[in-house]
Amino acid sequence: MSVRPWSGNAANTLLPPSVLFGGGRGLRLFIPFSGGELAAIFHAFRSTLGLSTLYVELAFPDEGEMEELNRESMACLGPTNILSFPALALPSPALPASLGEPIPQMAPALLGSLALAPETALRESFLYGQELSLYCLKLFAHGYAHLAGHEHGEVMEKVCELLEEAAKKTLKE
Repeated sequence: MSVRPWSGNAANTLLPPSVLFGGGRGLRLFIPFSGGELAAIFHAFRSTLGLSTLYVELAFPDEGEMEELNRESMACLGPTNILSFPALALPSPALPASLGEPIPQMAPALLGSLALAPETALRESFLYGQELSLYCLKLFAHGYAHLAGHEHGEVMEKVCELLEEAAKKTLKE
């Protein structure tokens, strides 16, 4: 499988070669954010949760690759929209200052990897009647919350809302 990663370096930047990728069937889909916008989104996420020294890797697999990742990592059939692969165990789930105590600063390190399936996100955004960029932002926030140690529930929902708000504010600036 050839999942195309976009990695951040120790300076916490995301430097994707392009915002387009080639799908397994020759399909080309648009990721609705430029490389600079992706960097701003994840900078906002890190700042919101006090994880400024930790970075993420992004991958944009096609549906076939995502189905394989979902089967191998979650034992689930079919593709999904986003998967999180934590690389670092935090001492506790990271919370914004408004929701709890921040975790201590850590040395620069990989927090984890997120795999977002653009074909699935495009289809779901249409089905849910949501703008693709807002839907992808919601998926990135959800995946990032998992990397930050959160499990599904009320606290994670609040964290995701705060992450989305911070990213939207950053993108408007």
